[in-house]
Amino acid sequence: GVVSIDNARAHRFFQDRDIDYLTQLAGTVTSSWALQESQQRYASLVESLPCCIFQKDLDGRFTFANKPLTNLLGEHAEKVLGKTDAEYFRDPLLSKYRNGDAHAIQNGRYEDPKEDFQCADGTKLVIHVIKTPVRDLDGNIIGIQGIFWDVTRETQRDAQLEEERRHLSALMDTIPDHIYFKDLQS
Repeated sequence: GVVSIDNARAHRFFQDRDIDYLTQLAGTVTSSWALQESQQRYASLVESLPCCIFQKDLDGRFTFANKPLTNLLGEHAEKVLGKTDAEYFRDPLLSKYRNGDAHAIQNGRYEDPKEDFQCADGTKLVIHVIKTPVRDLDGNIIGIQGIFWDVTRETQRDAQLEEERRHLSALMDTIPDHIYFKDLQS
């Protein structure tokens, strides 16, 4: 965009104070545009990826939850904020989630490639979760943040392959014939 400013008194040039004011104004407008662009990029990234992203304070209250997570919890973001896991989950999941939060705060990171999750509608998922502490500008831990995604299909596929391997192994161990494999060079 373009902003054009004319001096209403054509016979005079801009004064130094006018130039200073206009320079500050231009900086503010430029910063505002840059901030809007940054916010749009952030919203696009955080809200459209098929990952659930959250932040909690040290008391375990949600301070941020993206749309994919609020969809799984069955509530709008405004209703999730300020709530804890206890309002959505029961033991043993509740204890596991709290222990993961505590581990991340104490050790700087928590990761579980196969963790159970139950959606508001009762659907059970297997998720891969990563949690890390949230720090303030002084480096003090002020909460926890995490990201997780659905790995249910991969987990089911791996279980199916393992079952097929067990069946083949049982067959190979019990068949009365001799079976062997050779490469192309015998």
